[in-house]
Amino acid sequence: MQRAFDWARASGLRGIVCETQTNNWAACNFYRKLGFQLSGIDDHFYSNQDIAVREIALFWWYELD
Repeated sequence: MQRAFDWARASGLRGIVCETQTNNWAACNFYRKLGFQLSGIDDHFYSNQDIAVREIALFWWYELD
């Protein structure tokens, strides 16, 4: 992930967005520990069956300085 941060900074980007499902606790905790903040939720991002199994898209934002 450090390479992604370095590349994004060198490219002059404002930040990085990552996406994961609500039921992927490992990814959510990983992003949070790196300093990402939850920035969006989309309950139409996946297929029609995903809400039944509680899979909703979460978007995480990391602000580059």
